[in-house]
Amino acid sequence: MKRKLLSAALSVTLVSMAGCRAMSGDERIAHGLREGLMGHSRSITINFESRDDLSDDLADVTADYMEKAMAESDDPKGGDYIRYQNGGYTADFSVSGTGPYSYSIRITPKYYDYLEQEQRTDETVSRLMDELDLEDASDLEKMTAVYDYICSHVTYDRVHAGNGYYYLRSTCYSALVRGTATCQGYAVAVYRLMKECGIECRVVTGRAAGEDAPHAWNIVKLGGEFYFLDAAWDSQREEHDYFLKGMSDLEGHELSEEFMTDEFMKAYPIAENGIIS
Repeated sequence: MKRKLLSAALSVTLVSMAGCRAMSGDERIAHGLREGLMGHSRSITINFESRDDLSDDLADVTADYMEKAMAESDDPKGGDYIRYQNGGYTADFSVSGTGPYSYSIRITPKYYDYLEQEQRTDETVSRLMDELDLEDASDLEKMTAVYDYICSHVTYDRVHAGNGYYYLRSTCYSALVRGTATCQGYAVAVYRLMKECGIECRVVTGRAAGEDAPHAWNIVKLGGEFYFLDAAWDSQREEHDYFLKGMSDLEGHELSEEFMTDEFMKAYPIAENGIIS
């Protein structure tokens, strides 16, 4: 959807827009939303003007901006990290004027954890990165160290696995601070630590063999291709059977359609065969 933005003034709690003058209106809005989500802002207000009457399209406009805000970047706390640690949002709209129109969108995110818990996560991640000491390690060594740590220090949260209202189980906080999580929490923790090491990583979702519930795992880039990791399934196992697997040898996993598109596969070419380590 094309929009003719005249100006974009952002009111985002805990966010400073200094240094953003060179950005377009859309870029500034996405930047502000991203910073607001990463900072656990309780509400994020977007104010902008347009020559177009978008009154009937504001829900779609909001969804479009949220997608841009959660686009992949080099920031370990952006991209899939914020995408998979919130349960959506509610939005209120207001409009004034008759051309140009002045719009205000107030977004209230639904986070899976609290700001204080996210701060504990940051402290834990900082400590872990010091302990792992991977600055001079190869990419394979970094992947192995991160994967080994999570598989040996996080247990699967079977107590809350069936509780659809206990969202904390799906967070990096639960995995790294509490030491227990469900598959999404494992995947987000892998994502965060891999990105902290400079490893390109994504969270992918789908179904596990014989299960109706959704499943989450990861892909990481090694060389020019991506490989699968499933820390939840390798957790507490002596041997890692789901580490650096390819399309042909990752057993028991079925990717969702969104990760099987030509567009995704072009951006993230997944190796046909895994790496035997």
